[in-house]
Amino acid sequence: MKILFLCRSLSFGGAERQLIALAKGLQNKGHTIAILTFYNPPLNESFDADDLKVIGLNKQKRWDIFSFLKNLRREIKNFKPDILHSYLTVPNVLACMLKGAVPNMKIVLGVRASNMEWNRYDWLARITNYLEKRLSKKSDLIITNSKAGYQHAITRGIPKCLLKVISNGIDTEKFQFDPSQRELYRKQLGIDGENIILIANVARLDPMKDHPTFLKAAYLLLQGEYLVKFICIGNGPEDYKSSLKKITEELGIVEHVYWLNARNPVPYSAFDMVCLSSSFGEGFPNVLGEAMACGIPCVTTDVGDSAYVLGNTNSVVQPNDPQALYQAEVNLIRKITVEREVISSQCKGHIQKNFSLDKMVDNTEKTLSSLLS
Repeated sequence: MKILFLCRSLSFGGAERQLIALAKGLQNKGHTIAILTFYNPPLNESFDADDLKVIGLNKQKRWDIFSFLKNLRREIKNFKPDILHSYLTVPNVLACMLKGAVPNMKIVLGVRASNMEWNRYDWLARITNYLEKRLSKKSDLIITNSKAGYQHAITRGIPKCLLKVISNGIDTEKFQFDPSQRELYRKQLGIDGENIILIANVARLDPMKDHPTFLKAAYLLLQGEYLVKFICIGNGPEDYKSSLKKITEELGIVEHVYWLNARNPVPYSAFDMVCLSSSFGEGFPNVLGEAMACGIPCVTTDVGDSAYVLGNTNSVVQPNDPQALYQAEVNLIRKITVEREVISSQCKGHIQKNFSLDKMVDNTEKTLSSLLS
C-alpha cells in the first residue's frame, strides 16, 4: 500500500507520537509511507523518524491559504497514494475536500478526541469542527482511537459503517523504567531523597486538561502527612499558563509545583505517580499508557477511554472533583508505599497485554488493506 499521512505538524503531542509510531510500523511491514505536515521545519528534532519521508508544505502563517492548498494538492498528486490518512480536525476537513484529487484514492480520517466542549475555544475551532462533522461522511473510513470517540461520533450523526476503533499502541521497548533517569531528573529538580513523592501531570496547557482541579487536589494533599511535590509538563498559551500559576499563588503552593515545557522523552521514571485531571475531550490518553509501561501507577478522571486504559477503577474518579482526585491520590500513595514493585509489575503487564504497538500496527494494516480490497 502507498499511504500518505496528513497532519498539522510533528511537534510535541500524543497524536504526533502515535502517527510516527504507526508510520514506522507500516513502513517496516513493506508499505510505502510519507507524512505531509503544514509547516516547516516539519519534524520535531527529538522524534525518532529519520527513516521516514516527511514533507513540509511551508505554510507561512495561519491565513496563508491559497499557496498552501496548491502545494498540498501538488504533493498528493505527486505521491499518488492509495490512501490519504489524516489526523485531527483541520487535516480531516482538508482530506475530505481533496477526495478525487487522485483517482481511486481512499480517504481515511483520524479522530483522536471524544466529547469536546467547543464553546471553550475560538470561532475558528468551532467552524472547523462543524465542517469536519459535515464533510466526514465523504470519507471512506473514520478511525477513532477510543471507544468514547466512536460513541461520540455516532451522536454527531456519523454512520456506524464508516467507523472503526483502533486503540493506540504503546512501545513497551521504548517506555521502560530507568533508575538512572529517575536519579538524574530528580536531582535536577532539587528533589533529594526517595521519601518525597513526585506526582506529575503531563498534558498540554488547555482547558480540557483541567489543571485547576489538579492544583486544588494538590493543595489538599499538601495539608496531610505526606511529603509531596507536583510537576506540570506541557506547552500552552502564556496567558493561560499565567492564570494557572496564579491559582498556585492563591492556594499558597507555589514552592511545591514545578512547571516545565513539553519534552521528548517524558521522564516517567522520575515520577511516583501520574495524574490526569481532564474534564472533557479525551480519546485514548497516551500519557497513561506510557507511564504504566514504565511501571508508574496513575490516577485519572473518567473521561474518554481513561478508565479502559487504566484497567483499575479504584484510581478513576469523576471529573471536576478535586476532593475525589485527592482521595484517589492518597489511596494510591498508601498502596505504593507498601507494594510498589507489585503495582509496577501489574501496570506494565496490563499495557503489554492490551495496548502493544504491534497490535495497533497490525490492526491498522488489516483495516486499511480491507478498505482497498
